[in-house]
Amino acid sequence: MSELVDDHCKSGVGHGRANPCCGAWWINRQAAGRELSRLVWPALLILSLAWWPIPAVVLAQSSAPLDTLIQEEPENPWSQFNRNNSRKVLPDVQATTVPQASAPTRPPRLDDPVGSIYQFHLAQVAASSGNFDLAREKLQLANQAEPGQARLLWWQTVQALREFDPGSYLWALPMALRTAVRDPVPRNRLVLQGHQMALLWLALFWSVLALAYLLRYWRFLCHDLTALLYREPGHRLRPWIALLLPLAIILLRPGWLPALALISIPLCIKARGKARWPLLVVWVAVTLLVFPKWSWIHHSLPVLDPQSETSLLVKAARMPVSPAIQQDLAQRLAVTAEGKRKQRLMLASAIQAARSGAYDQSSELFQAVLARDAGHVAARIGLANNTYYLGRFDAALQEYAVARTHAPLRPEIPYNMAQAYFRKLFLPEAGESMKEARRLGFEPPDWEDSQGKANGFTPVIYLGFTQAEIAASTAWEARDYPVLAHLAAWRHWLGCPPLPLFAFLLASLAIALGLTIGWSEQKDPRECETCGWIICSRCTVVYSERWLCRKCGQTAERSKSEMVMATLLKNRSRSQGIARAQRVSWLARVLPGAGHLAVDRLAGALVRFCLLALSLHLILFVWTLDLVTRWDMPGLILASETIHPYWFPLPKAAWQGVVSAPFIGGLLLLGILFLLAQLDGAQLRQSLPKQFLIAAIEPERKVPPAVRKPA
Repeated sequence: MSELVDDHCKSGVGHGRANPCCGAWWINRQAAGRELSRLVWPALLILSLAWWPIPAVVLAQSSAPLDTLIQEEPENPWSQFNRNNSRKVLPDVQATTVPQASAPTRPPRLDDPVGSIYQFHLAQVAASSGNFDLAREKLQLANQAEPGQARLLWWQTVQALREFDPGSYLWALPMALRTAVRDPVPRNRLVLQGHQMALLWLALFWSVLALAYLLRYWRFLCHDLTALLYREPGHRLRPWIALLLPLAIILLRPGWLPALALISIPLCIKARGKARWPLLVVWVAVTLLVFPKWSWIHHSLPVLDPQSETSLLVKAARMPVSPAIQQDLAQRLAVTAEGKRKQRLMLASAIQAARSGAYDQSSELFQAVLARDAGHVAARIGLANNTYYLGRFDAALQEYAVARTHAPLRPEIPYNMAQAYFRKLFLPEAGESMKEARRLGFEPPDWEDSQGKANGFTPVIYLGFTQAEIAASTAWEARDYPVLAHLAAWRHWLGCPPLPLFAFLLASLAIALGLTIGWSEQKDPRECETCGWIICSRCTVVYSERWLCRKCGQTAERSKSEMVMATLLKNRSRSQGIARAQRVSWLARVLPGAGHLAVDRLAGALVRFCLLALSLHLILFVWTLDLVTRWDMPGLILASETIHPYWFPLPKAAWQGVVSAPFIGGLLLLGILFLLAQLDGAQLRQSLPKQFLIAAIEPERKVPPAVRKPA
């Protein structure tokens, strides 16, 4: 049996049945294999670990993009809250696959100026009825619809004053001023209305000043007119002659400012010393204000004219699409040949076409502007916006990038780029663009799409005209406007047309200065050295080298002793001093500041004159600075829209009535001034007699050689 087994094993042939010898041999081979695998598998594992980093290094050094890496993700990759959802994990959306038909027929807007006008109207109605809470609510809605509008901010300042809300006033006033400086339309409105108010206030101040000088120097004017008309040696004073000068000027009907200039010529001659300077200063200031060639005034006129081309450009850039605006732009564009003007009209037409949904027509106009000026930022952004609304987001982003190189600080560019990134689902880039827009100062207002989703497009911003372009438009268009056109309603009051008015004021000023410098009697005493009566070189009596009036001279000549002469002259001086004190007190009560001017207290007189002119201005002309209304300049309104085209060229819509705050404030200020005038009169009357009761005997001096004692 053992021999058979050995032979069978040596043969190595198996017959498919159990073979104890063969099974043992196979078992021995398995054991050997297991022993070998214990050594091989660790070696293979070590080699695998050593070999594994090599493909990663080679892959990192290759030119394949990182987006081609296959990264392992958890089962639910969107369950993480702070997940970076970018194009690395989301499928890339090609912008060119967006169909053309999905572009919005009318693109959504970030603002709604029409809604702003309506909400502002509701706020005004609510405030007029006393419902200030509703007015504030509507005003907030108006600000949201059109942020940064100067009219709303000015109205807020007025409402804060009416409601005695200093917090709102201190917030709204700097905002309104900052907006007015930044926006050319309210800035030019401020320029014209400020010029008009300054001229009217100076005219009132000049009138008060001239009246005070007339009351102060009317006796001197009467003396000179008496000497001119009556050849009497004593030049006896006739008070009624003083009325001839203003009566003659009124009959000439030169106008308000020319009349003041004519009456100021003798007043400037009679006033001496520091009392002459206020009259000359206000004269020069009024002359400069009516100078017709101030470009900063003349170029501001087209901005406020609702029919001007500049106003048309501003409306086309800011307002919604309007067939009337488009037709007007097309008509002007068809007849213009001037390069810069044509460029401005094309830009406005392109913005209007884009807002109507005619993107191809708008893009052609934007490209025409860029052909003239490759760095025009507004045209480049408008072209990018049209490309965005047509669904070509990649091309839009390229245009935004070009615009960004020309204007890196414009916050609207990164904001528009963020909208394109959102449509491409590039969320990190969109977030970075929004952060940059906010960093540059742009904060998008609350917006609701009134047209649904507008095919999924969020609004982007079309830039309007820059300040330089508005200034160029006004400079080009101002050639068709007469100078000082905003003062057209005041021509009847101001007198001459602008250029003759300036020439008349300048000529009268030169005449007054020439007579003042060349008048031979400027250095002669004008009052008696004893009693203070008015004298001149032809009616004086020189006694002991002193200038005396005829009565004092006769008293001195008839006196037989120095003691009698001193007593008589002292009595006359006392009586004249008391009369002068009464006149000063009367002047102080009749016109605030006139009494102070009579005793050479110039500072107190000027303060009262300024306040008096301010009170009259509040009563008569404060409506000229109505910054809330869209158009209230009286120079360009119809005659039927005024209360009276000649005597009272006040717009009916601007008149707030006698119960308005400025009118009441002016009356209160006027009442306070006249109450103080009554106190001033009593005070001056008590203080002046001490100065004039006893005449001061001046030391002897020589009589000027040009003066001879009358025969």
